Amino acid sequence: MSEDRARDVSAVASALRVGVGAFRRRLQDLKADGDLSGPQLAVLSQLEREPSGLTGAEIARREQISPQAVNTTVASLEALALVAKTPDPTDGRRVIIQITAAGRDGITTGRTALTVAIAEAMTTSLSTREIRVLDEAATLLQTLSTKLH
Repeated sequence: MSEDRARDVSAVASALRVGVGAFRRRLQDLKADGDLSGPQLAVLSQLEREPSGLTGAEIARREQISPQAVNTTVASLEALALVAKTPDPTDGRRVIIQITAAGRDGITTGRTALTVAIAEAMTTSLSTREIRVLDEAATLLQTLSTKLH
């Protein structure tokens, strides 16, 4: 990679980090009292994709967070009846965590509220061309997120 390209890529990476960080913080600010937290929604999203359930270690690995953080989050979700824990039938030392019907409803509501807020902000402040650029960028961000280690 040429020195100029490396400098350009580094500048874009820095701007992207700052922009995504600011966007993430604003989304957190939109969360009302009683809404699910980011970590709670992340765990529910993982469980929603795995109907047979996951162990805490599997969630931690997928979310790249500590098992202790998963345990704390799962405990809060269990207290809200959004997940249920059952003994692993093949290994009595492990517990399988599954999303409940209320958990599915909670994740849908949380996603919908944020999606509505984002769509409203886009509609009122961005041009059609800018929205198309964001659509392309969203795809690229998803791809890029799978490449980060």
